[in-house]
Amino acid sequence: MLSAGRNWFLLALVSLFAWSAEAQSRLNFPRVLSPQELRTTGFALVNTSSSQVAANFYLYGNDGQLAGSATLNVPAGKQVSKLGSEILTSASVSGWVQVTSSSSELQGFEIVGDFATVADGAGPAPESTQLSLIDFSREDVIHIVNPGSQSGTVQVTLYSANGETLGTRSIPLTPFQPVSLRLGDVNDDDNIDLVSLSGGMAISASMTTKLAGGRDVAVTNATPASGSPLDLIFPFALNGPQGPSNWTTFVGVANLASTSQTVSLVFTADGGSPVTIQRNLAPHASVGDSLTRLFSLPNTLTAGWLRVFGSGSLTGVVAYQDSATGSLATVPSQSLGANRFFFGHIASLGSWYTGIALLNTASVAANAEVFAIDAGGQLVGSPATFSLAGGGRRSVLLSELVPQLLQRSSDGGFVFVRTSNSIPLLGFEIFGHATAPIIANVQGFSLPSTSLFVPPGGGSTGAPVTVDRVSFTDGTTSKTQFQPKDDIVYDVTVTNSTGASVSAQVTYSVKDPRGQGLFTTSAPRTLTAGTSDLTFSGFVPSNALNGQYTFTATVTYQTQTATKSANFEVSGGTTTPSLGQESPLTAST
Repeated sequence: MLSAGRNWFLLALVSLFAWSAEAQSRLNFPRVLSPQELRTTGFALVNTSSSQVAANFYLYGNDGQLAGSATLNVPAGKQVSKLGSEILTSASVSGWVQVTSSSSELQGFEIVGDFATVADGAGPAPESTQLSLIDFSREDVIHIVNPGSQSGTVQVTLYSANGETLGTRSIPLTPFQPVSLRLGDVNDDDNIDLVSLSGGMAISASMTTKLAGGRDVAVTNATPASGSPLDLIFPFALNGPQGPSNWTTFVGVANLASTSQTVSLVFTADGGSPVTIQRNLAPHASVGDSLTRLFSLPNTLTAGWLRVFGSGSLTGVVAYQDSATGSLATVPSQSLGANRFFFGHIASLGSWYTGIALLNTASVAANAEVFAIDAGGQLVGSPATFSLAGGGRRSVLLSELVPQLLQRSSDGGFVFVRTSNSIPLLGFEIFGHATAPIIANVQGFSLPSTSLFVPPGGGSTGAPVTVDRVSFTDGTTSKTQFQPKDDIVYDVTVTNSTGASVSAQVTYSVKDPRGQGLFTTSAPRTLTAGTSDLTFSGFVPSNALNGQYTFTATVTYQTQTATKSANFEVSGGTTTPSLGQESPLTAST
């Protein structure tokens, strides 16, 4: 029989995913750790490149001065996990950790806490001059670092739910200096609000949250405000009693656009029909409440997923709390999935369990493959393969997919997930404990399109033709922001693994911000062996709607279909649909 904690995962944690879509060679973990906390803080690094990578750890003190350093070699295709005190053995002062390497295929995360009442995981915090966060209470603490060699000032602004400025704080930072700020010291507001961070230099930030009545803490990374999506997906939402637990999902969404917008929140309960509510949000305004109150849910266990969309940029996060035990986890929204990604650690022995959840938002089934790989890069058991229907999701203990995990002498390693037909998935991994009141999310990382990583025992994906990447240019410069009448070139990277040139049917389609088809065109193309780029030229109509457009490339070879989508935004156009929209094509391929 499964423990209460494991039952919670199987029944409730359907699909969460803290996704990193951008590889980094500089990994920032902004929370300041004391020497004592380094003894209970773990770092796990995975190297999916074909060569050993040297990971350089630096500990910067509260004054920005280097307080410790070490180098950890991570072999190709393997994982290394250690406590902070095992890496930075001479650390004697508090500080934050930065990891640098020469490879974009070295990724990792940290997990902090005492592992008895407190634990949560976080990946590296992105760098940007403009960041945004959603806070849940006045007790939330923002951890900000200057990760580079340029001094500057950070402006912290807390907004009310109506978008009004509640308070600001200007903080000068020298190179590599950290700072922590309790939001209650900026303003005593205790609602779910937007926090913006603006720096004269690139900064990184995270937030620790501890809700009323809880013991566990949660860590959320700040995200760049520029390029934020118009469509947010929260693949899991849970409310109500379940055995000894009582779950609540808190939702926080804010408007990052410079103008007001109507935001739609759509909750789909398992086995139910979508329910939609709308909120008009001024710039910097937010909607924040429990899922129960937002959608008037009954006081019984209700699980499902949430989609939030508007006409402008949004940011969002959800918090999951068990009010009975005090456990807590926060997870940012997702927008795009991937067809090759990994989770950086496995723990399945003793009272610990690892669960994964996968969501397929496409309209066609995804052929999923899950590999458990030990720290030495060897396959544990056999790959788990299954079909995930379009619009379907699956949550499962990793040990149920790979029972051999329970027969190992020690934990460690990583989980690699791919689809053999190139359908992107969203996913999440969670650590849980059968008796302790803690849950912790583990960030997922998509592989760069240039990665040659092949899992042990996995061979090729089995698909003769795959769509690896979709991007946009104006003919010379890569970009995702366009205006009416701009030239736009759709660039599709395709891999033909048959070893010879083949003929395939290639289809391009674009949907406008309302989800309506703007155009679809299809033609046979010859695909040379190996990886090649297919381009399709067009322009943005003069009467284009403002908002987010979705471009989809589909390649059909024999009886197999591979597809991939990406988004671009149009601004400076119209907000009112018009008849007779001009064709955005020049028919150049």
